[in-house]
Amino acid sequence: TFVDLVANLKGDVRLELAKLKLSVSAGKSKSKLNCLDADDFPRVATPETWLEVPAQDFLAGLAKTLPAVNEVDFLPTSGIHVQLDGNFAHFEATDGFGRISMAQFPCKSELASCILPKVSCAELVKVLEGNVAQVAFGKSNVTFRCGGTELSSQLLEGNFPDTSRVAPTEFSLSAKAPLEVIYTKG
Repeated sequence: TFVDLVANLKGDVRLELAKLKLSVSAGKSKSKLNCLDADDFPRVATPETWLEVPAQDFLAGLAKTLPAVNEVDFLPTSGIHVQLDGNFAHFEATDGFGRISMAQFPCKSELASCILPKVSCAELVKVLEGNVAQVAFGKSNVTFRCGGTELSSQLLEGNFPDTSRVAPTEFSLSAKAPLEVIYTKG
């Protein structure tokens, strides 16, 4: 409501907060919004150790695996498994019915493994911009920092399936095609 309201105002916007009521005015337009007490929101811990990752590589990993995420919200497969092995960041997603997506990029890091919820991944795609993003892994949450924005998300609990046992490593037939052919409609 607030963002829509301010986006449509012309001129200098004036904000006044008094007893959980926000007055918004600009020119002849005046509005009042009810607010919630900031103490009613959970405090997000500020991580001590941040890992710097290439934002474009992280975005590519999310983009390549997000389409394969399971639609059932309460399963570990309803997110993207991100694993840092010290030299690479591995992304993998599966719907549990044979569709698997994997991606990786070089990333010097500590060892870490987590399952990012699908909804958080979609929001993260909106937040990541520029060249470098910072990420901090906690026991039950992960926090991303990019520019002036921080996104913190609870992690999915459970064990992500071992996709290496399902994904084929040998093929009896293979073919090469130009990328344009793969994406041509019709």
